[in-house]
Amino acid sequence: MIARSPEFGSPRNKNIKVWRYMDFTKFVSLLSTQALYFPRADRLGDPFEGSWPKPNVQNRQRFLEILGASDPVLASEGLSSVTRMLTRRAYINCWHCSDYESAAMWKVYVNAEQGIAIQTTYTQLRDCLGAVPNEQIYYGRVRYLDYSTQYTPHQAQLAPFACKRKSFEHEKEVRAVILRLPNQVVSSQEHADEIDTAEGLPIRVDLTNLIQGVFVAPNAPTWLLSLVEDVSQKYNLSAPVRRSQLDEDPLF
Repeated sequence: MIARSPEFGSPRNKNIKVWRYMDFTKFVSLLSTQALYFPRADRLGDPFEGSWPKPNVQNRQRFLEILGASDPVLASEGLSSVTRMLTRRAYINCWHCSDYESAAMWKVYVNAEQGIAIQTTYTQLRDCLGAVPNEQIYYGRVRYLDYSTQYTPHQAQLAPFACKRKSFEHEKEVRAVILRLPNQVVSSQEHADEIDTAEGLPIRVDLTNLIQGVFVAPNAPTWLLSLVEDVSQKYNLSAPVRRSQLDEDPLF
C-alpha cells in the first residue's frame, strides 16, 4: 500500500510519464522476477543519500538544548548515528519524471548502445505500488535543496530520503521508499535475519498494468531491438517495443 508522505512533492499533472533506464540484463531480470528492485540507500552511490542538510543538523543541537538534554552534543551525535543506520534500512526504487525521453539519462545510466527504458505514468506507478500487499511504500517527487543553506521543515525519519542536492536536479526523480526499521515485524524470523544484510528488495508488481512502453537506446543495433521484442513476448509483456525517439531522422 502507498503510505501518506508529505515529505515528498508531487507533479501537477498526475499522468505525466515516468521512465526507468536500465541495461538489458536488468530488463531481463525485471521480467523474470516480475519485480521492481529496491536497492538499499547506501548502495545507490550518492554519499549524501539519507543525510540531513546542514541547517537541520545545526538546529538539532539547539533544539536538544531547549528540551533540556543533559549533553546536547552527545545526544546530537546519537541522532546522527541513528540517521546513518537508516541508510541500511531504507530501500529505494527511482524513476525519471518527464513527458519526453532524456538524452542525458540515456548517457548517464545505461550503456549507450545496449540500454532499455521502460515507461509508465506517475499515477500508474503509484497504483501498481499501492496494490502491493503487506508493504508500506512511500512515494512521490524528490525535492532538490542546497544542502549548505536550505532547511527541510520535515523532521520524520523518511525526510532525508525525500530530498537530494541540487546538483542532481536534472534527474527529476520520482522515487518509492520502503523503510524496514529494527523493531518492525516481518513475516518470519528467516526474513528478519535477512534485513540487516539484504542489499535490495525485489517487490513483485503487475508488470502488465505497469509498463506502457519499452524503448531501446539510441543507436542500438537492430539485433537488440529484435531480442527485446522476443524476450518481451516470452514473458507475455504486451507493451509495445520501440526504438528511441532520439533515433528519428531530422527534417531539413
